[in-house]
Amino acid sequence: MLKTLKNDNGFTLAELVIVIALIGALAALALGPLKGLWSSSEVSAVTQNISKLKSTCEQYAKMNGYNFNGLSAQALQADGLLPASWTLDGGGDSYDIFPPNHSFTGYWIGSPGPFGVQGSFIIGVDSQNNSITNNMALQLCNNFINQLAGFVYNNTAYAVTASNSCSIVIPGNNFPIPSGQFFLGFQ
Repeated sequence: MLKTLKNDNGFTLAELVIVIALIGALAALALGPLKGLWSSSEVSAVTQNISKLKSTCEQYAKMNGYNFNGLSAQALQADGLLPASWTLDGGGDSYDIFPPNHSFTGYWIGSPGPFGVQGSFIIGVDSQNNSITNNMALQLCNNFINQLAGFVYNNTAYAVTASNSCSIVIPGNNFPIPSGQFFLGFQ
């Protein structure tokens, strides 16, 4: 007759706790970089907001003899070009603009001088809690590539040329961009 080995002990509580802790740690590592990131609808909303702001900046220049000098959020507001629902930064920065629902981003408008990026004016995206990823910045840049003279990624200015497009500079991954800010220099 065959004798079978039987162990009625099962797993100890300590072993179960260790396995559960390891599974939790692995899940946190896998999902950590994705926590708080923009959804595709938020990327679409940012693209639409940038388009609105670009049009507003162009209206400002047209009203001022096709000149972008003095372009700021306060100037756009003073000229009645900003939608009434958009607000300016309460901290005194004359360049920050926030749409009605700005839980995930704000915008910066101004001249390209401080950033060294080419273009007539800059529209910056300032993600709250560094929630914009490289993929999202790449998508935003590619959405406007034919309208750009340059862009700022990771605090470095790049000219848009045939050999230096967005995809050459911005990595295609889902890690948050290092500075949490991305600037587009429009022609």
